Amino acid sequence: MAVFSIWEGELCGIALKRGPGPPDFRDGSPWDPAATKILVFEAASWNEACQRQCDHYGWGHYEPHDRWEEIGPDEV
Repeated sequence: MAVFSIWEGELCGIALKRGPGPPDFRDGSPWDPAATKILVFEAASWNEACQRQCDHYGWGHYEPHDRWEEIGPDEV
């Protein structure tokens, strides 16, 4: 399982991110400094996290992409 978070902001819109921190660029600078953390949760894969996001916003069933990367119990 891994931690994911959902953020909302003027610049980032609705952003799903692995980890509890705000959306950022590769250099670590914030994508949207004014973004607000909406939800933090654990999921076993990216697709499961996407479904949780869909559930949170009432968007219905998430159609997974080809990849389904399981996250081991020791991964953060």
